[in-house]
Amino acid sequence: MKGILSYTGFPKATYMYWQKRFKRENPDAVLEDLILEIRKDNKDFSYPRIHGE
Repeated sequence: MKGILSYTGFPKATYMYWQKRFKRENPDAVLEDLILEIRKDNKDFSYPRIHGE
């Protein structure tokens, strides 16, 4: 891993930080699913209309 990080120039601390974050659950998953459902039915809705729904 050390060789890959040095080759890409990616800091190890940043890699470790994101590695921990990927294991977390998304706290906004329900909201994101709701927004995707609204977009599926109304493809032309923008932020204000989605917020109103």
